[in-house]
Amino acid sequence: MAFTRIVKFGSTANKPYKSMAFTDVKNLKADRKDVARIVVNVSDSLNIFNYLAENRIVVKTKGPVRFLGMENSNPTDTGRYKNADHKAFHGRVAVYIQSLGTAGKAEIKFLSPHLKPSAIKFNILK
Repeated sequence: MAFTRIVKFGSTANKPYKSMAFTDVKNLKADRKDVARIVVNVSDSLNIFNYLAENRIVVKTKGPVRFLGMENSNPTDTGRYKNADHKAFHGRVAVYIQSLGTAGKAEIKFLSPHLKPSAIKFNILK
């Protein structure tokens, strides 16, 4: 798992280069109730988090999960929570997915023009 690089105070990130997705779970129960939160950061080519990035992130799901919503914590953003694309705010978005009633493997991809994509994989277990 790649981590965003911690830098000394005063260091700045270079231009946005890639999205980096993180979650604290890898397995979901196939019960139509289990939910996972994924945080997507925009980072430069050295994995330094870019706090000023406002890239549009698009979510694509594959497997026995469904997209619930996406948020960016921007109080002025009037976009719908259920839209599968949002602009990053302070370099970050949060995505929520839910398991379906079938076991299997799921992959959630995060795409953005001009950024290297990222993905998270889940095991959906009976």
